[in-house]
Amino acid sequence: TRYPFHNLQDIVLFSYLGMSPRLIQKCMEYGIGVCYLTPTGRFIARLRGISKGNILLRRKQYRVADDEKESLNIARNIVFAKIYNEKWTLERYIRQYEHRIDIAHLLEISKYLTELLKKIVEVNDFDELRGIEGIAQTKYFSCFDEMILNQKDDFKFAKRSRRPPLNQINAMLSYIYSILSNDVASALESVGLDAYAGFMHTDRPGRISLALDMVEEFRSPIA
Repeated sequence: TRYPFHNLQDIVLFSYLGMSPRLIQKCMEYGIGVCYLTPTGRFIARLRGISKGNILLRRKQYRVADDEKESLNIARNIVFAKIYNEKWTLERYIRQYEHRIDIAHLLEISKYLTELLKKIVEVNDFDELRGIEGIAQTKYFSCFDEMILNQKDDFKFAKRSRRPPLNQINAMLSYIYSILSNDVASALESVGLDAYAGFMHTDRPGRISLALDMVEEFRSPIA
């Protein structure tokens, strides 16, 4: 099979097969990111061409990341959007599948998420924000099994589990989160931002903290 370079955004490799240096060079020229994962989806490395943007943009990013108040403002918006999108997902299921799911439960959780959104506006520290986020995740995932409409015998969901995911649904979620994180990291770097300097996720060598920040908003509607 052949694909034109201009149709590609990223290449994700799930095996230990390599790419020729010439192909890598061509990908870098076209701005195509290359991501290496193990066959089970664990991140190995990511290749990207020359960073775009300018040093002034990154300096601003680092200053904001070092300012707890500024970082909290951004983190508050991220968590607000995350919970809003979870509520939107529940509402979509309520509208589209009212005869197939427990509407009362989803409506209850949707209203609860609305109350959490009101609290986020008043948050003054990261611990409180993370606490609200944790409660929202517990409530949202309490509806998750209800939203699985087909092959219920094969795909059951009790609770979110990671490292390792303990069943098929958790494995699929972790898999999609890995792909999404790489896509977001590539998008951030393509406009000159540092994908490793986040505002909500703490700095750690090798962690794409800013990408993980941004992924939070997309977990529910995309993954």
